[in-house]
Amino acid sequence: MRRIIIVLILHLMCFQVVKAQQANVFIKGYVIDSASKIPVAGCNIVFDTGMKKKGAISENDGSFYLDLTEISFPDSIRVTFSHVNYYPQTIALAINQEARVLLKQQVHVIDDVMVHSAYSSGSKGNKFVYTPLQAASSISIIGEPDVVRHISSLPGVAQGIEGTLGLFVRGSNNGSNRIEFNGVPFYSYSHLLGMFSTFSPDVIEKTTFLPGGIPSQSGNLSSSLLEITPKRSTNEPFNGKISLSPYMTGGYFAIPLKKDKLSVQFAGRTSFMPFIINQIMDLQSSEDDEEPEEMKGQVLDFTSIIDWSINNANTLDVMFYASNDYFDFKDDYSQNKLNWNSRAVKAGWISQISPVLRLNLNTYYSSTRSVQEQLYFSEWQADKTKSQLRLGTTLNEWSFSNLFSYKINSLYEIKGGLNYQRQHFRPASEKTIYTQSTNERYDDLLKSDLLAAFADFSYKKTEVVEITLGYRHTLQWTEGKIFNNFDLRFLSDVYLSDKTGLELSFDRLTQYYHVLEGLPTGWSLNVMIPSGEYFPEEITNQVYTGMFIENSIKDINLHFTLGGYYRRMQNLVSYISAVNMFGLNDTSWEDEVDVGKGCSYGFELSGTAQTNRFGLTLAYTLSKATRQFKQINNGKSYPFKFDRRHILNLQSKYTTAERKTKKGHKQEQYINTVLSYSSGHNTTLPVGTYQGVMPPYWNILEQGWDFPQQLEDNAYHRQEMTLRNGFKMKDYFRVDIAYTFVKHKLKSTRELSFSVFNALNRQNPYLFFYEDNKWQQLSIAPIMPSVRWTISF
Repeated sequence: MRRIIIVLILHLMCFQVVKAQQANVFIKGYVIDSASKIPVAGCNIVFDTGMKKKGAISENDGSFYLDLTEISFPDSIRVTFSHVNYYPQTIALAINQEARVLLKQQVHVIDDVMVHSAYSSGSKGNKFVYTPLQAASSISIIGEPDVVRHISSLPGVAQGIEGTLGLFVRGSNNGSNRIEFNGVPFYSYSHLLGMFSTFSPDVIEKTTFLPGGIPSQSGNLSSSLLEITPKRSTNEPFNGKISLSPYMTGGYFAIPLKKDKLSVQFAGRTSFMPFIINQIMDLQSSEDDEEPEEMKGQVLDFTSIIDWSINNANTLDVMFYASNDYFDFKDDYSQNKLNWNSRAVKAGWISQISPVLRLNLNTYYSSTRSVQEQLYFSEWQADKTKSQLRLGTTLNEWSFSNLFSYKINSLYEIKGGLNYQRQHFRPASEKTIYTQSTNERYDDLLKSDLLAAFADFSYKKTEVVEITLGYRHTLQWTEGKIFNNFDLRFLSDVYLSDKTGLELSFDRLTQYYHVLEGLPTGWSLNVMIPSGEYFPEEITNQVYTGMFIENSIKDINLHFTLGGYYRRMQNLVSYISAVNMFGLNDTSWEDEVDVGKGCSYGFELSGTAQTNRFGLTLAYTLSKATRQFKQINNGKSYPFKFDRRHILNLQSKYTTAERKTKKGHKQEQYINTVLSYSSGHNTTLPVGTYQGVMPPYWNILEQGWDFPQQLEDNAYHRQEMTLRNGFKMKDYFRVDIAYTFVKHKLKSTRELSFSVFNALNRQNPYLFFYEDNKWQQLSIAPIMPSVRWTISF
């Protein structure tokens, strides 16, 4: 009996060992792009058991896991990897070992599928992803896709001045947004006084807009994050694109220097509009027998990116970027000069140290400059300058960051690193009165050094729950003192089904510089200063909760997001009065700035409906935003200038014609329409005038001393104003339309587009003013047609 019991026990032990061995039989690893070393999500992994096929799909981080429980295999097995954007590959993988599978991209010519919606279907309330093709659904003034302007069509975003890139996310200031291109922040990113952005769409792969749920690796912001990702061209053959339009003419070229290893991209644009306007002005002046008014101008941007795949585990990219806008307008009495530009040089290295560990090193230098200058000439001596006013800012920035991501297992991942920034600000205001030989100037160099450590810890169970918790701590050295603060980020997505889920996020954001947005908002002409003892860092606390739904009804794909947010903002800065922005009464801007707080809350709805030939996108926002400063509006809360109660955007794209020629070349035509409606913005209007009491020094005018005209007008003619932003302008309404012809040939694609911005020529008011004994309205953008021709090869 004892022998029988021992034998039974040995059999049970052997059974358990075999069972344990079978339970631990698996194939796992990561699927990675062979050129960029970026994880490949959505890759199909299949192997044949002999009786039936089994497989899996790679996760967002490229990971996959195949359970081989209760299946007998040799030490290795052949597995097939396939993805729509990559060449399929079948390789032998070892059992119970991690594998790193590299896939090579392939180029597809899409004949029957078109993207109609304004953003990707996987977008949620705190994340919107779109390509330049999708951004084209927001018809810009120049008729060219603009990935920055496109966010004005998304929920939670209010427009500033019509036609410009003054964009206010969930009640925050325009200067609180962070715009990153290839990982480099840009503080000046508009052309032609804010009409369109300085980023060429031809060099852009995709754009991600995050009004909340922002990862901790992006800091020094207090509102939203816009990440613009450039193309990677290592595996691409030679290709390019040329575009012509009255507003901007440009070209793009991707040149392989070493097959699958080294490539370079060039993108450049310029505008001939200033030269055209100058010719028209000269012609009008000659007809009227007047002295010609002179105008000079320049608009350009240039981007160059080098991609180098050193080996299967290491890649390097180097970028150079430059943009410049310059305008000089002169008549008999005055001369106005505007100039703003950006420069950036960046180098980034990505190393896939192991299938679970990835390292990313980045360093860059960038500079931003903006200045406005006004000269006034003597009425008796031509070109004799009697006064000069100047306002501007310069920012030079150096940065180094060390990022890592570590996949603990199939559920847990941690991302973190260190970031160092050195910023040199030079806010400048200058007043010069030549007849008095006086010159008052403020042009100090303000330094700020930032050192931040950050980490994001995430848990993800596919189609069940995704949770990310992030923390960022920053030390700031400025004004000979050390300040420190922290950011806290939380994002959770709970899936009720594979197509429906709930979203909850909390963001505590800190911004260590201020933008004095006293000039017409949306221009690049704002004074920037570092935070410090007297102007503490901006702090935003925001909570968002909502849901997302994706469904299909017959051939219609539907996607909706619905949610609400509440945001509180501290340590905001604002000019107390715009009168002294040019230093007419005070030399320093510090005497004219106050520190306060703000609050905003709202309800957001977005949705897309898409068929094979038609796409419709809707975005609606119901919100309220306020400000409160001790020295403004008697310390009482008042509406934010761009507090637009209702914002509605509708965009549609319909393929009107589609056919193939006898040679098999595809031709198509489609129409885009945009309807934009919002409540009017708030403004402060004069309700009466009175003569001011003259300053004690005013009698020097009798001695022949000279002052700028603005100072004299302000002294003699005082105005009584409404409460701050106490007047609501008329509602804003605009309709845009575009029609496009596309011809696909064997080696090229040609596109001709006709667009009309503000097709109904509605005179939307931006400002009311009293002149010539009557109230008059200032409108910014009338009807503006454009034509654009492109050829891609």
